[in-house]
Amino acid sequence: MVDELLGVLWAYRTTKRRSSGETSFSLAYGTEAIILPHVTVLSIGNEVGCIEQNSEQMRLSLDLLKGECKKAIVQVVSYQQRLKSYYDERAKIRLFQLGDLVLRKTFITAQRQGSKKMKPNWKGPYVISQFGGRGSYIFDTMKGKEIP
Repeated sequence: MVDELLGVLWAYRTTKRRSSGETSFSLAYGTEAIILPHVTVLSIGNEVGCIEQNSEQMRLSLDLLKGECKKAIVQVVSYQQRLKSYYDERAKIRLFQLGDLVLRKTFITAQRQGSKKMKPNWKGPYVISQFGGRGSYIFDTMKGKEIP
């Protein structure tokens, strides 16, 4: 399993992300990664190329790196806006009124508190006593005691 880790990491770093349209390797180093068979098997590009041309190409790639990063940032923002609009189209806004009965989600971390698989996921019912602002509410128990 550990033997496959390097291959998995290589694949992850050299796969284009949907969000940015770039590979993480190219964003970090400014150039696309060269796969090992292309390095070991000689090709016309490897035989004809010289060190000066390679150095010049690397300098040019590094100069263009800032532009590529800006392009990736624009791509990420565009992707996030598409995700937001997709979510907003499908989200069901629910408004509650004072006096409505609601349940509250319990947040149990199983690792910290032992095995709590059979515990309920919801607490309540509670009564909405006040609006807390920006979609939040203040609850009271059924007996009128405020929940912090």
